[in-house]
Amino acid sequence: MKYNPYHLFITALVSSSGSTKNNNNSNSNDNKITCPITLEICLSPGCLADGSEQTLHKFKAIAPPNQILVKKGGCVSACGNGPIVRENEKIIHKRIGMKNVVTLMDKLLLSKEEGGGINTSIADSDDDDKKLVSLLSLDLIGGYDNFIEAETELNRKNYEDAITLYEKGIELGFESAISHSEQANDNGKNNNISTIITTTKGTHPSMEWIVKSYCGLAKAKLAIKDKDGTIQAAEEACKASKYSDPVCFELVAQICQEFNEPNKELKALQTLFQLPVDGDLSREVANRRRTQGFRLAKLEREFAQ
Repeated sequence: MKYNPYHLFITALVSSSGSTKNNNNSNSNDNKITCPITLEICLSPGCLADGSEQTLHKFKAIAPPNQILVKKGGCVSACGNGPIVRENEKIIHKRIGMKNVVTLMDKLLLSKEEGGGINTSIADSDDDDKKLVSLLSLDLIGGYDNFIEAETELNRKNYEDAITLYEKGIELGFESAISHSEQANDNGKNNNISTIITTTKGTHPSMEWIVKSYCGLAKAKLAIKDKDGTIQAAEEACKASKYSDPVCFELVAQICQEFNEPNKELKALQTLFQLPVDGDLSREVANRRRTQGFRLAKLEREFAQ
């Protein structure tokens, strides 16, 4: 059977309409998740410049399931004090950077346990994460922090250091991340919201950094030409994402092409084109898919001979 790479590419684009519909349903149902504490992280330009996107990712990675719901938020007119975090649509916490996410979360959880709250309209949170946190997973926090350091070292092309940090982070935080994901999914099933508490790629937010860690580990090992380690890390990324993240399969295909493993590359590309598209494709991703479509057609012709 002959495959037209243009057909593959167009099929991927058309399938995005159904995926987008699912995304919209997920966003609209966020408020159906019942948690004692809801935190909205401002993603307006001013707060983005102060690092609010990184703050959002850390909150999502370590927030205890069913106790804290983390969402994207809008401007609350407190510019210049970002990143801004709004608690339960009432209390504004200023300057919540990566260094004090844990401190704020611990204060909120402790106040909930004690039946109290932070009874001010503006709550400054300039304290660093200094003390041991009793109500959060220290392994998960440590693992995530190692992941962030590893990303920095990978960007600096310090591959050996990046590998050490990625592996340490995964070792520290993997079990806790799995536990968070399972607890959230159990709660979702009990409340008929299991499709809401996962991302559109099928992984809970607490597992996203694990997937990225394996991807980063694969890239670092690829840079030092560790063939077996590279392929293993990339395959672990696919597994951690529940085989639902196209970025993982792109990486596997790239690695297998680099190491001349056409059979594995073919399987990775076939899986990639079977996955639903997460929203509209950017021009960069669309061009990449087109190239991958030609590569898939070439491999299928070769294996058919």
